[in-house]
Amino acid sequence: CGLRKTLDSRGITVRLSHTAEIWTNASGGARRGTTLGSLIQAGITLDTEKSGLWPGGTIQVNALHVGGRFPSADLLGNLQTVTSIEARRGAYLSEAWVEQALPGKRGSLRIGQLRVDTEFLASSYTEEEGYANASALFTNATFGFPVLAALALPAGGPAYPLGTPGGRLKLALGGPVSMLVGAFNGTPVASPFTFRGSLLLMAELQAAHSQEVDAPGLPGTYRLGAWHHTAHFADQRFDPKGRSLADPLATGVARGFRGNSGAYLTADQLLWQTGTLRAESLGVFSRILAAPADRNSVDLQVNGGMTWKGMLPSRPDDAAGLGISWARIGSAARGLDRDTILFGGGPLPVRSSETVIEATYQITLAGWWQVQPSVQFIKRPGGGVADPLRPRRSLRDAWITGV
Repeated sequence: CGLRKTLDSRGITVRLSHTAEIWTNASGGARRGTTLGSLIQAGITLDTEKSGLWPGGTIQVNALHVGGRFPSADLLGNLQTVTSIEARRGAYLSEAWVEQALPGKRGSLRIGQLRVDTEFLASSYTEEEGYANASALFTNATFGFPVLAALALPAGGPAYPLGTPGGRLKLALGGPVSMLVGAFNGTPVASPFTFRGSLLLMAELQAAHSQEVDAPGLPGTYRLGAWHHTAHFADQRFDPKGRSLADPLATGVARGFRGNSGAYLTADQLLWQTGTLRAESLGVFSRILAAPADRNSVDLQVNGGMTWKGMLPSRPDDAAGLGISWARIGSAARGLDRDTILFGGGPLPVRSSETVIEATYQITLAGWWQVQPSVQFIKRPGGGVADPLRPRRSLRDAWITGV
């Protein structure tokens, strides 16, 4: 439209989107039922060079509003959240930052209210905006910001829906290799630009090849990263004297640890494509994450899958995906379950792992309108946590569908 072109000529891009989701739990989990949730996102980006302020700068502000009910909290009791828009209801200033490009295309520096899940731990074949990028196609949140990281970091870390004050530096190391390093306030809170005493430090080495549409070879991106959080974390099994927390003689207070760390490796690779604009393409993605079992309820996660853009020749903008994610309950948390039984807590189930399988198809009806049905199978919701209505048995495997 004319207004959009006028704003673009002045370096201003405005975004507004509304996502509505309906989910039905057909069987398993905590209970059957249907939920309806929504997400409204609004953002504005200013190109400082186009607007006549200074060269190489970008200013961006993103806000969102979450409403309705969601299936993982209300119906399932699982760990790997069914939908990536699930969050506590309310309005949030998600991000507000300034970015400055470094001379000679050597990278950029970004400072402000930041979310780590927009760049770190991401999954994409290419850097093309709007492309059906790897795990971003899926509705389950764990294919975006993985459940291991969400549970390891206080309040879920600086990820959707909340960012925290921080800064990140991106450096081009030569050829296809670059590095991301960042420091963030460790605990997100609803009030923006709020500082709490702990820090989250992250570093990621990236190798992205064949990114241009006319480049030889098939595009792919590989990442090796790690994080460290400086806060205090509780032992999942023992008190300061080394007694199990299930022992009646224990202090009742978990042993504390200074800091928590994790590492991850991702691989995203297109296997086939047609046309210079990648009208049709088939790709695979995989990711593995690990964290110490003594202070984390989930200590290992592996996920992966495949996406097919333009599976139907008559619909080149549609995309299909099949993904699987496995999250293992840490050995200390499993040990506490066994201790609880040993010390007379009753014949309770011992947690082990949770697996999610998702099949989805994204239908592009217009440039501004997409409809995406999804079906998910969740094996051992909560890792096999006890059913509140039948404490001797785990929550049943669940089938949930949504659009």
